[in-house]
Amino acid sequence: MGMFTTLAIGAMGAYSAIAQGNAANAEAKYNAKVLTQQADNIDIAKSLESYQADRAIRKTQGTLISSVAKNGLELSGSPLAVLVDTMTQMEMDKSIGQYNLEAQKSYLQMEAKQTLVKGKNAMTAGYVGGFTKALTAASEASLKYGVRTPKTGTPKPNSTPTASLYEKQRGISPSQIYKNI
Repeated sequence: MGMFTTLAIGAMGAYSAIAQGNAANAEAKYNAKVLTQQADNIDIAKSLESYQADRAIRKTQGTLISSVAKNGLELSGSPLAVLVDTMTQMEMDKSIGQYNLEAQKSYLQMEAKQTLVKGKNAMTAGYVGGFTKALTAASEASLKYGVRTPKTGTPKPNSTPTASLYEKQRGISPSQIYKNI
């Protein structure tokens, strides 16, 4: 395998790592958008649940008042205590439902933020991986085909033809080479 092949493979690996990181980031952005939409839909659910709870409270209140009136009683004493207790319990149930929906919304918003962070981390990892692959390929090419030894970093002996070696191999003097340039 030649130097350019080694470098090309390294470049392809670098591109692949970066593309994977970018794809993971794009997927994370999409998922975060979906989670945010779900969180926004909870506001709609809260208003609907509140409306339904208010209707149930009014219906129960009307039923209790009409029942008391039907029996010829006044709305005082025990009938009033029952009405107040029932309304209080229903309002508490409504508040608990609203709280639970708000907790779900907060959880979805937090999850969306974490998903975005994971996407950014994946993109960063892709760039780091790509840079590492490119440097590794360049290092391998340099060590295998370049002018430095792996242990000391000093020039390899006779790694590039010198004028005297060239002269010996071809029978041409360096001055003849430089005249033609």
